[in-house]
Amino acid sequence: MTIPPKMATVDEAAKATGLSKYAIRVLLREGRVHGVRVGKGKILCNFDDLCRYLDESFVKEGEGND
Repeated sequence: MTIPPKMATVDEAAKATGLSKYAIRVLLREGRVHGVRVGKGKILCNFDDLCRYLDESFVKEGEGND
């Protein structure tokens, strides 16, 4: 049995992660995070996918560009 992913509006995802609504929309548009358009203009973001993306993108202290 497949467990459905937690979905969130762009506004809810932005508030929960601290990212801007614009940043969430860019991630959705670029296909880095999955989402679905519901009705006229409303977009639901796969919140589990977004959290996974942020975890994988997290740069630990001392890593990254010098």
